[in-house]
Amino acid sequence: MYDTKSPGPAIRVTPNGSKTFYGYKKVNGRPERIRIGGFPEIKVDRTRDQSAKLVADISSGINPAEAKRKQRGELTLGKAIPEK
Repeated sequence: MYDTKSPGPAIRVTPNGSKTFYGYKKVNGRPERIRIGGFPEIKVDRTRDQSAKLVADISSGINPAEAKRKQRGELTLGKAIPEK
């Protein structure tokens, strides 16, 4: 479900009732959903603020989701030191 008061915030509700807030914006015609946090830990007003920041970053050419994807692909300590 998407917020009706401001563009960007969305909440996903799973069949078991878990609620997660996301920031949503299309980038190059493709949707980007960036996890903000779970409810009730994160409140709606904070979600709107975080989503506005994400949308502003994306509009200025910074894609936080792409940065996370790159970070996941970086060399980790576990990859650098193989287990015996």
